[in-house]
Amino acid sequence: MPSNINQMKEYQLICTLCNSVFTHKNKCKKYCSPECLKKISKERMKKIWKDENFRNKIKATAQTPESNKRHQDGANKRWEKTEQREIARQNSIKQWSDPKQREGARQRALSQFHGHPEKHPMYGRTGEKAPMFGVHRYGKDAPGYKEGKTLKGGYVMIFLPENNMADNHGYVAEHRLVAEQCLGRYLTSEEVVHHINGIKTDNRPENLYVFENNSKHTEFHHNKYFIVSNLI
Repeated sequence: MPSNINQMKEYQLICTLCNSVFTHKNKCKKYCSPECLKKISKERMKKIWKDENFRNKIKATAQTPESNKRHQDGANKRWEKTEQREIARQNSIKQWSDPKQREGARQRALSQFHGHPEKHPMYGRTGEKAPMFGVHRYGKDAPGYKEGKTLKGGYVMIFLPENNMADNHGYVAEHRLVAEQCLGRYLTSEEVVHHINGIKTDNRPENLYVFENNSKHTEFHHNKYFIVSNLI
C-alpha cells in the first residue's frame, strides 16, 4: 500500500523576515528557518522593553512592599521546612546507627505480641532463616500477577521477557507485538506504532499505523492528515 506521508502537497512560501522563498507542507509557516524565528523573537522583545510604560508597570508590580513581603514569607517557610526535615533526618540517623537502639526497637515490637515475643510468627526468622530469603518472585510467581497483562501509561503491556524490546520488568507493549506479527519481523527501536482512532487499548491491526521514526509521527500530529493502516 503506498504511504500517504509522501503524497502531501508542498506550498511555496516567502519568509516574513528575510523574504527568501522556501517550500513547506504547512501553508501557515512564516519563517524559513529556526534562525529567522530566533531573530524575530529577539526583535519583538526589544520593542516591548523599549516601551517605558511597560517597564514602569513591571517595576511597579515587582517591587511593591506586598510582593516583597510575600516573597520573603515564602522563602522563610521553605527554609523552615527544609531545616525541620534535616533535623528529623539527622535524628533518625543517630537513632538507627546505634545497634542497642535497633535491638531495643525490635524487642519492643516483639513484646507487643501479647507479652510473648516467642509466639510472634517472625520471631528468630531473620536473615537466612527468613521464609523468603533469596527468593525473587516476578512474572507468574509474583503475587500481583494478572495473566501476564497490565496497563502502563494507558497502553496494554504483555509479559514477554524474551522479546528484544522488553523493558526492565519483561513487559512489551501489545500494539508493538501486533504490528510485529502483521509485518512478520521485529520492529526497530526507531519505529513508532500509532493508534489511528486515539484509543490506546484498541490494538486491532486496522487501527494501527507504523511510522518510520518519531519525526514522521510528530509531523503527522502537527498536520493531522488522513491515514489508513499499513498493516493490512
